Amino acid sequence: MLREIKTHRWPVARASAYPTLFCVDRNMHPVPVSQRDYRIMTACASAFLVFFANHRNIFDAERATVVNTSLVDENGLTVNFTAPY
Repeated sequence: MLREIKTHRWPVARASAYPTLFCVDRNMHPVPVSQRDYRIMTACASAFLVFFANHRNIFDAERATVVNTSLVDENGLTVNFTAPY
């Protein structure tokens, strides 16, 4: 991650500002993070940006209409959003 940040010259607020992925099992014990876990979280983050851009008005409304959207990433992962939840 540090190499990518340096390569792309991404600004970072401070040393502790780097995002990390932390996984736990059903008993809340830490488990190793897999490549699949990173793909899923990347798909969720990317899909949320699209969802927010398309439906940002529901975040400002007192009584928003329920929106349910499915987004598929370039690897075929489907992310479903429903808001408000």
